[in-house]
Amino acid sequence: MSEFKIEKGIPLAPKRRPSKSTKYPWAEMEVGDSFFVPAEANVTRRALSDRVQRSAAYAKKTLGRKFKLRSDETGVRIWRTE
Repeated sequence: MSEFKIEKGIPLAPKRRPSKSTKYPWAEMEVGDSFFVPAEANVTRRALSDRVQRSAAYAKKTLGRKFKLRSDETGVRIWRTE
């Protein structure tokens, strides 16, 4: 016999959304809007671009929206395209 008590009728708790989804304003953006993430001293241009790209992919999956990114030595700009 198990030491764990079986309980019935307990509703499934909702999933918690990772905090990264709120770091950038994905949900508030309309088509044509953009925002800029400035480069950081200790982060390479590639690492910053990858970080924002992963977050945009998550936003696409959860919100059904599409984004385009462009980076240069000063940072990354992101546009909502759909």
